[in-house]
Amino acid sequence: MNGASRESPLVTVLITAYNESEYIEEAVRSVLAQTYDHLEAVVINDGSTDETGDVLRRRFDDERLRVFNQERKGRVRSLNHGLDVAKGAFVAVLDADDRCRPDRIARQVDYLSAHEAVGVVGTYYHRKDGIREEEYVRKYPTRDRSIRRAMAKYIPISHSCAMYRTRAVLDIGGYNEDLADHEDLDLWIRVAQNWELANIPEPLVVRHIRNDSYWHRNYDAHARNMHLA
Repeated sequence: MNGASRESPLVTVLITAYNESEYIEEAVRSVLAQTYDHLEAVVINDGSTDETGDVLRRRFDDERLRVFNQERKGRVRSLNHGLDVAKGAFVAVLDADDRCRPDRIARQVDYLSAHEAVGVVGTYYHRKDGIREEEYVRKYPTRDRSIRRAMAKYIPISHSCAMYRTRAVLDIGGYNEDLADHEDLDLWIRVAQNWELANIPEPLVVRHIRNDSYWHRNYDAHARNMHLA
């Protein structure tokens, strides 16, 4: 096995996937190739009807990867399922079409270990926008007070770049399954009642923005802006 550990992992990297056969392999490989090895990758295969399950079953031989196949339940319930089975004291989220930089997990573990009051830490990310055909580094405020102010305008911690303390999220009941969207913003607001928020000013994730991604598949620009308002 590739760097597998018999001990309980400190970090669970949580990926939910619905029909992501084209992207899921590289997402998982980016997790298993981290410089930080004391982790597990948990994939919730949410009723995929394409080859997602076959890719996960046939192309990996690493006991750090755990795959849970389920009937279609939707993203929010899949995230909560991932929380239920996670072994890590920290959970890092990764969208199925994104990639971690090799030192992403190490940098976020170091940050949370050094800042005990912080419950969630995100990062900048390298944005590959296939809709606008452009690439750039997406930056966010890094300190708690600035992040809280920014929440009135946009979502200042990217969900696919976030690592949080598992207990900080479990203590507030996990993701809100009554929501159809913006479950991440809702989660950060509730976590922020008890914990500080932060972002590491480095692009530690590569994000792919495409028309058929979860966000753009479900919500047009007007609907997104109205919900944020």
